[in-house]
Formats: sequence, C-alpha cells, structure tokens
Amino acid sequence: MSIEHRAISTVREGLPFASPPRVLVVADDENAGEALALAEALDAFGAETEVRLSEDTTAD
Repeated sequence: MSIEHRAISTVREGLPFASPPRVLVVADDENAGEALALAEALDAFGAETEVRLSEDTTAD
C-alpha cells in the first residue's frame, strides 16, 4: 500500500511535519500587538494560530 503525501500549501511544502502545529497565543491588552506579530510569524512558518486576549478566555 502506497500513501501519497501532498503539501497543503507552498508554505507547508518544505516543513518537517505532516500536519501543521496548532498554536493558541494568549495575551493581555498591553501585549495584543506583539501577540498578533507572533501569530503572523508562526503562520509564515506553516502553523495554524489563533490569538485570544486574556479577557476573552475568562468565559472558557
């Protein structure tokens, strides 16, 4: 049985993992800009990221 692996995108094509890591970035209001920058950098390396502010996580 042969399994053919195909890249989901050109960004993920050269990555060493079969599926992208999923990352949740949590920040307070003061660091929201830095959290967004981190999430964008992780996205550029093929991760699936989500950003939440600490006030958004209190209901979870």
